[in-house]
Amino acid sequence: MKDKRKIIRVGIRPTNLAMKQLDEISSLLEKKGYEIDLTSKIFDTKGDRDKETSLIQNTVEDFFTDSLDKALLDGEIDIAIHKATHLPRKLINGLNVFAITSSIDDVDVFVGNTSFNQLSDRAKVGTNSLLRQKFVKALKPKVEAVDIRGNLENKIGLIKKGDYAGAIFSKVELERVGQQNLIKDVMPWETEPLQGQIAVVGRSCDFELKSIFSKIDATMKNGNILYTGTSPKKYKLLGNIIHFPMVEILRIDFGEKEARQIINDLDRYHTILFASRFGVKYFFELLEQNGYLISDMSIKDFIAIGQDTAYALKWYNMEPVLTAEIAIGQSLFDD
Repeated sequence: MKDKRKIIRVGIRPTNLAMKQLDEISSLLEKKGYEIDLTSKIFDTKGDRDKETSLIQNTVEDFFTDSLDKALLDGEIDIAIHKATHLPRKLINGLNVFAITSSIDDVDVFVGNTSFNQLSDRAKVGTNSLLRQKFVKALKPKVEAVDIRGNLENKIGLIKKGDYAGAIFSKVELERVGQQNLIKDVMPWETEPLQGQIAVVGRSCDFELKSIFSKIDATMKNGNILYTGTSPKKYKLLGNIIHFPMVEILRIDFGEKEARQIINDLDRYHTILFASRFGVKYFFELLEQNGYLISDMSIKDFIAIGQDTAYALKWYNMEPVLTAEIAIGQSLFDD
């Protein structure tokens, strides 16, 4: 495939993450057969200049896009690249979303000086989302879920300095900048739509670029889609989702007698295999609710199917002896 336009001027924010997102877009285009140079031009947005305003209370929709929007309309750049979660609900006249990429990973994680479970009362946990703050308080009612501002590296620096006990991050953003080694825990909640996705915005009249970037657009606005999974809201941008769930993730409510039998039978098992983070969560909740000391499980060997499952085990201070690649279900081995 040969494209006439060899150089595309790209507007980005002044962050390392934005540069990594640019590299990711370039790689996606290359995989589609395009030989294009994406040259970056950096713009400070309102959100970059204002480090004080709470993102939870802020109602300005173009907080992280304003300068880039203007540069597009003024012809200074050809496209702008954003975190998809930063897009305003309605773009200003003259601009269109050319593509929203698929998410490499959409889970939330905790980075801190301890694990999340080891946080002390009144420990400060930083997050810029009201929903995340509610989730944090639901799991740890006695910690303080507070705003944290700055780019990813600044936030990590604040944690290392001790200004915060930790903070909630998008896992994929840490992976993009090579900081995934800082992850202490994968959080057990469902994240919001668009997390981890990259948006490409351009001028409405630029049909040539719109055609190019449509090749990496994961939204595929192409009519009705039958969705058989459990969380349709994450995929609403793909098209008209018809939700027909084939599976459901539920905790089985054991009676007291059944629960006690499961716990009594644990001595039969040398190794316990988990194949989803949900299995880990429900298993240890069952133990806690029936008075079993989780620390007593440290004598067992654990196998995790998938990195998210391994992180979930580490949440309970259990280190898997083996982590395989693909997450599926949950099983127990006999000794």
